[in-house]
Amino acid sequence: MSSTIVFLGPSLDPETARRLLPGALFLPPAQCGDLLRVLRMNPRAIVLIDGLFEQRPAVWHKEIALTLERGVPVLGAASMGALRAAEMWPVGMLGVGWIFEQFRDGALMDDDEVAVVQGADGEALSDAMVNVRATVARAVEAKIVSGHSARRFLAQAKAVFYAERSLFDLVSRDPELVPLEAWIREHGVVDIKRQDAMAALVLARGFDETAWPSPPPVATPRTTFLRCALRLASCSPLHSPSPGLPERERVLLAARYLGSTYVQTKELALLRAALRDLVSQDDVTSLDELEATLLDSTRPDDVAAHVRWLVRLDIGRYELFVRAHFRERVPDTAPGQGAFLARPQARDGRASGSERGRDREREPSAATVPLLARAWRLVDLAFESAGIDADAESLKRWAIAYRVRHGLSTPQSMTAFLGENGLDAREWVEMVRMAALAQRAGHDLHLTTFFARDADERSHWLEQALRETGHWEAAERILDDPRRAILPRTSLEALERDFVFGEDRAEAELAELTGRRRLAATGA
Repeated sequence: MSSTIVFLGPSLDPETARRLLPGALFLPPAQCGDLLRVLRMNPRAIVLIDGLFEQRPAVWHKEIALTLERGVPVLGAASMGALRAAEMWPVGMLGVGWIFEQFRDGALMDDDEVAVVQGADGEALSDAMVNVRATVARAVEAKIVSGHSARRFLAQAKAVFYAERSLFDLVSRDPELVPLEAWIREHGVVDIKRQDAMAALVLARGFDETAWPSPPPVATPRTTFLRCALRLASCSPLHSPSPGLPERERVLLAARYLGSTYVQTKELALLRAALRDLVSQDDVTSLDELEATLLDSTRPDDVAAHVRWLVRLDIGRYELFVRAHFRERVPDTAPGQGAFLARPQARDGRASGSERGRDREREPSAATVPLLARAWRLVDLAFESAGIDADAESLKRWAIAYRVRHGLSTPQSMTAFLGENGLDAREWVEMVRMAALAQRAGHDLHLTTFFARDADERSHWLEQALRETGHWEAAERILDDPRRAILPRTSLEALERDFVFGEDRAEAELAELTGRRRLAATGA
């Protein structure tokens, strides 16, 4: 069993945290799915202190319940951890500290009591209401302000939006609170969130040295949303590098710098995870096994249907769909230029060197195309066997929308498009049908909407997909030589590759991931 994992942000500085709980793995504030992701690291326990809640979905209650069900203790305090512990203590989550107790007992009710704005370096840029309350209460005890003035001031502070709440700004605006302002400057703000975070780490250290209490039995309903979260967690790395990450997790993070190859491999991982759920066998992991098992379960009995089924197995049209699927997502391809398979051309009719480089990066990798094609074919057959299909009206809407996007508004432009891409009318309809099915499933391929198979939170389909396509070694080489990384150039590229920031931040993260100084220059 590995170390205790702590999700920590602005509530406590890293140096103090590591001193209080040496040997722990400290990760940035948690967001939805993070507890599921770290389960594959087999942690001794999880300490939840800080979490994201507005710019990212917050930690779900059911992922905490599932973590407890797997026998991993979860301790919460100070911020998001206190909120979740106050809600989840009846099912076995541990809570510690004044903030947790106030929420548990109903004395505090609003999330904005602990909410702060977090800066780029993890610092708090606003004051939590609980810290404002604790500071004013201490001032009342010291007879700096009266109870009436304190209540009036707290009401004013509570009315301020959490992101704009500053204790010093609020105090300085009120002439009656000049003594309070001077007192705060002399004695400082009472940081109750910091105190509770420290108490949680001290308690965790004691449990690390003896034994964590075992969570009580928990039965977590496998809702559609939880199954989707499990699958996505098994197909994605952690969100950012942290000191002490296991080598495997560092390689998975580095894979994001493979460019469009990573996007394609992640989609392969999602497809394979969904397919494993379809065949309902825990021991089936390779695409060959998935294919054999699913085809055995979907093969029709009558001769006519069997012939149609064999025609559907034509892998060529699926490979064409895979290539088109990724080419279509190129944001700067000119409409009406030939369509998504044609290379973007420079003004003189020739592709420039930079355009050719970008184009190569966006092309599906040779190793990924046949695997993705096989996976899409199986998903298509599984949908058909379940009676799920895109109706004629959906196909018509998709065809119209596609033609509008690519400037194919006339018969002449449509004929040229089909010729340039080697499509006949039947293949065009088939491609639109598959695109409609893809949309029906959702781009993230949440096939649990239709199939109720549970996912294994300790599996990692992204790693398997990277290894199967031969890209694992390329990700390892990025750790050795960061100059091999392809940094995102647009916000679309960044989002597709699990980034939430631009090229400058990506460069800084890559340097941190590889343990090197910031790179002077990076490129393919």
